[in-house]
Formats: sequence, C-alpha cells, structure tokens
Amino acid sequence: AQTNLLLKHIAAEDEDVQRHVAFVERWLEWNADEEIWARAMDAWKNNMGDEDPHLPFLSKEMRDDLEARSSSLPKE
Repeated sequence: AQTNLLLKHIAAEDEDVQRHVAFVERWLEWNADEEIWARAMDAWKNNMGDEDPHLPFLSKEMRDDLEARSSSLPKE
C-alpha cells in the first residue's frame, strides 16, 4: 500500500503505472471487506495497543467500517 501511494505521485504521468496503481487500490478496498483485515485491525488494537492504525489507502468510511467489524469479532 505504501509503495502504491508513492507510485501514484512519483509516476503520475505513466499510464501503465497508474493502471497498476488503480488495480492495487481496488484490491486494497476489496481486502478491507474481508474478515482477515477485521482480525488484523483487532490484533493491532488489542495485542499491539495501537489505537489508530494508519491506513491512508482506505476512505474514512471504509476505516470506520473495518473498525466496527473488528470490534464485533468474538473474543477468545
């Protein structure tokens, strides 16, 4: 995700790179809807103590949804 953000700005005029960047952005958004990301968010917050994992590649709405889903996971 970090490399994608850099490529988006560094190679703004390169159509092939921007096509790849657009694909990675779609892939990241798709992944954010998967349970594994909710579990990762839960681990970042509860195991690592990180109250605000920085995920700049997701919209605020997607981050809020991910956080809500991570909070509703069953605890072991």
